[in-house]
Amino acid sequence: MEKMILGKLALNEVQTISFGINVFGTSQAPTDIRFIIENESFDIVCKCKQNGDDLEVNIPQLKGILESKKYQTRLEVIIGDKIFTPLRESIEFNPLVEFGVQKKTISLVKEGVEIKVNATLSETKKTKLQENIELVKNDYEIREINGFNVLVKNEKYHGFVNETTIVEAGGEGYDTLAELVEALSK
Repeated sequence: MEKMILGKLALNEVQTISFGINVFGTSQAPTDIRFIIENESFDIVCKCKQNGDDLEVNIPQLKGILESKKYQTRLEVIIGDKIFTPLRESIEFNPLVEFGVQKKTISLVKEGVEIKVNATLSETKKTKLQENIELVKNDYEIREINGFNVLVKNEKYHGFVNETTIVEAGGEGYDTLAELVEALSK
């Protein structure tokens, strides 16, 4: 006949089981009360605390020590030189819910912008730019700086030239491009 299951416990938690106890037929008090979980190759002994007629036992975390299954248990009460076993039941440890996490490869996507020129300047635009450069070339040196054609005379910046416009700031010129741009924007 299979014994009743005292309870279902979790292996990864500390749990408390409470009992009611009544000792009779002796005037001696119990010197030790133990709750024992029986295993094939070893037993786990948990000391009980008695508080009047109540008895408590803390079952420690047993993950990694016991497997998830049913185990026979017994309660041993020691009075003097005698051991009494008033309880023999089984407990069951529930299977643990565990997760396996695997590292996945993360591929980085580089952000960027790609610009592709589909066509070159038309011949008309090239010709107009060349004409504008020829108009100012006699008075200025033309330097290409960051893609802009800059009018330079005596190491001073005077203006810009492109295929549609010649822009001069006038005056004696400017020492930096920033000064030139500021003068043109006024």
